Amino acid sequence: MHAEEKALLARASQAANTGQLGDAVKLFTEACRKFPHNVRAHVLLADVLLLDWFPPAEQLATVRKLIDHTLRAFPDSGEAKQRAERLQAKETQITAVEQGKKRLEEFEGKHRGERCVIIGNGPSLNRMDLSFLKDEFCFGLNRIYLGFERFGFTPTYLVAVNRFVIEQSAADLTKVPCTKFISFEGVPSVMPADDLIVINPRTWEDVFSTDPRQGVCIGSTVTYVAMQLAFWMGFDDVVLIGVDHKFATQGTPHAVVESQGSDPNHFDPNYFGKGIKWQLPDLKNSEQMFRIADAYFRAYRNKIVDATLDGACQVFEKAHYKDIFFPSGA
Repeated sequence: MHAEEKALLARASQAANTGQLGDAVKLFTEACRKFPHNVRAHVLLADVLLLDWFPPAEQLATVRKLIDHTLRAFPDSGEAKQRAERLQAKETQITAVEQGKKRLEEFEGKHRGERCVIIGNGPSLNRMDLSFLKDEFCFGLNRIYLGFERFGFTPTYLVAVNRFVIEQSAADLTKVPCTKFISFEGVPSVMPADDLIVINPRTWEDVFSTDPRQGVCIGSTVTYVAMQLAFWMGFDDVVLIGVDHKFATQGTPHAVVESQGSDPNHFDPNYFGKGIKWQLPDLKNSEQMFRIADAYFRAYRNKIVDATLDGACQVFEKAHYKDIFFPSGA
């Protein structure tokens, strides 16, 4: 690679790395034109064009043409084949989300005026008699299925949006006998089905989504996603249990770690057991998002009540779960 070629690719890469994607596209396109035998120019241009979570149709068509050309010009290039697979996965995800948008319409206001329970996965669940949940509308989160047999209930809905959770638990998640809302990041590990709806998680802005067809904010925790879905379904009251909001494992928020032993942070030691990759919590940002959810429910519904036993979150109104679900002392 001669000096001009190397310099142009370096400028293009710098533009991409600093978020100047328009300039990066122009520079990589120029490199492809000037140096048609440089496979790196072609695959890096494809990378930039695929950075959008949901590229417009015309942009996808451009990428498809670029990758087809690259494969013809460099049939032995592993990088070109890798980009072709990435494009196929992106197209599969987009199709799944479009199907999910239509399915979400079925749930708008479905539970208007009713109450639901959002079940976190904290150790406090082990100190509760959860038999009452079989008579409630419930949102289970992530690997809640590990406790079904012991707890004696199956949730009405299950929500999982973390890519690591979905990819490592895909087979188990798809078997859970309830309606599931799964992030498109889990596609193609999981695929749309009659009881599995793919949603678009929005990670680029902190909002409370009142229309999940336009995307659902992650808010640093799947619990926040469940709150937005509950709002869309029309639930007036949300009761939280198992949202302990404290972790024995410490570290940089969102950092990906691999568990070295039993899990002390959840109701089951195998939840994120040895060898499982997971992301460390961001409790501070979670609280910020919870305050937004609390404000929305108080303004447009009724309220969110935190009935977690000894939970550390101080955002929501507190109550003991027995006072809510067993008011007569039964």
